[in-house]
Amino acid sequence: MTVDELWERYNELASEQPLSLEEFVEMAVSGQLGEDAVDPETLERFLRRVEGMMLANIETKLEEAPHFHAMREEAIERTQAMIADLIARYATSRGPRPDRDQGPPVG
Repeated sequence: MTVDELWERYNELASEQPLSLEEFVEMAVSGQLGEDAVDPETLERFLRRVEGMMLANIETKLEEAPHFHAMREEAIERTQAMIADLIARYATSRGPRPDRDQGPPVG
């Protein structure tokens, strides 16, 4: 699946039902989108696109409501941290994630 296809699928699914970005990423990496699991590089590029859109949306909202300007830096930092976390957990490795590991290896 390409970045463009992921973007289209995300928008399609999110318009049909409440869907968090993390839920969509889980679907993508587990192969629930109808194809093989999305490779880490494509997933990272998709997440960077989402980040860019979210940051642009913050700026648009500030143009519409300048009184929110005091919250700009916090909103940007939260967005960047969320994307960095998703990339770290889903796009850098396909091995067991520490939060889901079943314990130390036996052997």
